[in-house]
Amino acid sequence: NLALSGNTQYTLTAMARVANQGESFWLGVTDLVSTTNLGNTPITDTSYQLQTLTFTTANYAGERNHNIFIWNNGGGDYYAYDFDLVGQTIGPVLPTAIELTSRSKD
Repeated sequence: NLALSGNTQYTLTAMARVANQGESFWLGVTDLVSTTNLGNTPITDTSYQLQTLTFTTANYAGERNHNIFIWNNGGGDYYAYDFDLVGQTIGPVLPTAIELTSRSKD
């Protein structure tokens, strides 16, 4: 699990490949609080290629736990290494609900 900041765009990279032509697996990220899949990408190359997944976390203050996952439903062997995660804040984290009160001057 990774603790990631809210309202931030992240780029996840990894070197990855499958063992045989026609096989595939998925590399992705899930927000463990909301259980939302923030993005995934299929890996189908048989030679190591740099894989890139860009995703944006939800608008929340502080940090939340996220999971980087590898999913393979079709069998076969797959390989990934040299994971890197870089984030850049998009803007200020805003409250999800704002209550405005107006007062009139008499």
